[in-house]
Amino acid sequence: MKKAMSAATSFLPSCVLGVALLAGGVAEADQQQQQDPSRNLLEVAQADGRFSTLLDAVEKAGLDEPLQGDQSYTLFAPTNEAFGTLQPGQLDEWMSDDKASHRRLVEVVSYHMVEGEVSLEESSEVTTLQGTDMAIDAQEGSASVGNAAVVESDIKASNGVIHVVDSVLIPE
Repeated sequence: MKKAMSAATSFLPSCVLGVALLAGGVAEADQQQQQDPSRNLLEVAQADGRFSTLLDAVEKAGLDEPLQGDQSYTLFAPTNEAFGTLQPGQLDEWMSDDKASHRRLVEVVSYHMVEGEVSLEESSEVTTLQGTDMAIDAQEGSASVGNAAVVESDIKASNGVIHVVDSVLIPE
């Protein structure tokens, strides 16, 4: 009985350690999949389930081409949750086939894109593809872009970088 109990007590910590290592390996594999620098911005965003609403808007706006090309871009990527904080019906209006709504969708989506790779190490101002300047406020350990907090930065792709933001950036 003592041998069985001793074997069980030494086996249990080994199992716990094994599960912890396996879970860490899965999390690391997920992160490596997101950070795969051989994939372009569109592919990296598609591999991350947090950006499905943004990707729908990018496609509808016809701005998926730059995210797949060779030129370097920065994508300030609002999560699905960020899109959920928009006024009710706002996204549906932008996604409608009405010309004015489509124009507004293009403005909003292109406001999240900047030519070249933008560093968040210091405060600066960048010009978006939409043509408007946007302020980047960098503090120790945190950054904001326009009215959005950067919640994750420097997700690398072959043609740029993604910075995850907590709200949809809307040009005036």
